[in-house]
Amino acid sequence: MQHIARDQVYQSLKQVLRERYLRAAEAEITLTADSLRQGVVKLDKWLWKKILIKLYKGPEERASIEQKVQENIAEINSTIGS
Repeated sequence: MQHIARDQVYQSLKQVLRERYLRAAEAEITLTADSLRQGVVKLDKWLWKKILIKLYKGPEERASIEQKVQENIAEINSTIGS
């Protein structure tokens, strides 16, 4: 189940990156997505919001997930910044 969720988030991330960087080659999109997934680059708040919009259509479901994601982002960013 975790693999399915992880793959869905990864595919949504790539879709958001494609929309943001229209002229980027697929290899660049994949490299950027992999860097974000591996924690090499910090995930910005706008990026998570776009991913959540792609994954969850209902506002209540999205708000609940967004709160959990924000908590995780803060935790990850504090770890990376240390």
